[in-house]
Amino acid sequence: MNTRIAGLIAGVAAAGMVLVGCGESDPHAGHDHDHDGHADHADHGEHDEGGHDDGHGDMRSLGDVTIAGSTLAIELGGELIAGTELHVNIEHKEGDVPTAVRAWVGDEVGTGAIKSKADGADGVFHGHVEVPSELAEGAKLWLEIEDAAGERHTGSVAMN
Repeated sequence: MNTRIAGLIAGVAAAGMVLVGCGESDPHAGHDHDHDGHADHADHGEHDEGGHDDGHGDMRSLGDVTIAGSTLAIELGGELIAGTELHVNIEHKEGDVPTAVRAWVGDEVGTGAIKSKADGADGVFHGHVEVPSELAEGAKLWLEIEDAAGERHTGSVAMN
């Protein structure tokens, strides 16, 4: 066999082994965290009352928030530590179902925060929210809902 061809075959085989990896699972495998609303969270399982484990650890209830006549139940996973990521589950309870939900941590205008669009269907949304590196005292979880007319409305909930 030609030395060049043998080298090429060995290189392709080595690259294949690198791509396969060692079998460790990544809890975020299958998710696209581009925070533009294109993330894939279809594999999070069923939602159950009182907090659940959707692959992101234990979720805790923050209660309900009503924004422009839409009441939403909010659950949060993760610890409120500057520079980390929180997981937010949002379930529609009453009123019009939002066509889109965006979330961020901080103040109402989102100073230093990244607004993340939550994925969802049928009134159940899930999002990954980055906590700003400089977290102001009294920071809240802010939600912006978009209604069928394209109008945006905001509301917040404390993260205690």
